[in-house]
Amino acid sequence: MHVYGTEGFPCYLYDRSADDTFFPENTCIDAEITKLLYIMHTGTAPEKTGFNPEYLKAIPWLTKCKIFREEAGKPVINIPVLDKEEAQVLWSLCGEAVYEMGEGLKELLAAFVKGRRQKIPAHLDSVPPHKQYLYAYNAMLFAAIREAMSRGKLYDGNYDDDSQGVNQPPCPMVLIIERS
Repeated sequence: MHVYGTEGFPCYLYDRSADDTFFPENTCIDAEITKLLYIMHTGTAPEKTGFNPEYLKAIPWLTKCKIFREEAGKPVINIPVLDKEEAQVLWSLCGEAVYEMGEGLKELLAAFVKGRRQKIPAHLDSVPPHKQYLYAYNAMLFAAIREAMSRGKLYDGNYDDDSQGVNQPPCPMVLIIERS
């Protein structure tokens, strides 16, 4: 798992809470959240994984971030959980979809990014062209997710509930575990 930086998107940052009190400084937050997801999914005792039980205090924040959801008053994982074989099938399907979409969307994407080149100062002549379009296509992922949800192809998870002032998008996480 890796925090990909959700700054700039209308969502809660799962790698840090509003008060930043769950994880001490210099903690590998990704590793601790992964351990938490594992123990919550498998029911493993925290001490068997080296997880600090103090970090369980992060669950309400991670629920607000839609990593967990509440069922019958208890937190449960709200992201896909796959075993190794399922993950390999997923990555294979993603690879095929990338190829198919790339071929099918090539002209549309070219038209979409046209005119979105970032202006750079004249003295910065070494910036490669692909870096000048760096953020032009970020909206495409969210547009695809929204379209899939509107067609009923992707679980909605009540992401558009704006009662907290934030339209929380789907959390971009998948937990992959080995089944015994």
